[in-house]
Amino acid sequence: DLLLLLMGLFISAYAVYSLWVKARPTRLAVGWSVPMGIVGGMFGALFGSGGFLYAIYLNSRLPKDPARATQSALISCSTVVRLSLFALAGVYAELPLLLLAVCLSPAMALGLWVGRRLTMRLSREAFVRLVTWLVLASGIALIGRYLST
Repeated sequence: DLLLLLMGLFISAYAVYSLWVKARPTRLAVGWSVPMGIVGGMFGALFGSGGFLYAIYLNSRLPKDPARATQSALISCSTVVRLSLFALAGVYAELPLLLLAVCLSPAMALGLWVGRRLTMRLSREAFVRLVTWLVLASGIALIGRYLST
């Protein structure tokens, strides 16, 4: 539980810093790929979500479209691995869970469609700002989750 709170505080602090500070380095050095990948993997293993660290790194290194495409590929690979492991473990053997997934599929498709249309119309700066606001919302949600337990 403490790790959940610390992760929420870290994510929120970084997002507030990113929104507050206007002057940032234009590009992160390529050497940051290793520590961001390791820490992102650790966060993914501990909390099921390390994607925010990948988003921070990718948005600091790449233009909008390659960053978006790479983030989509990372999420897709992570999802395939998790789905495979959960299927092998028998998690999806319950019919109500499968029915819920089918019922939520239209909302997922709508979210993908809206997200693609939205990001295609945004400048790089607006896109990065949107991602930062989403990171902040994630951090606040984690803090709220910790406080609700």
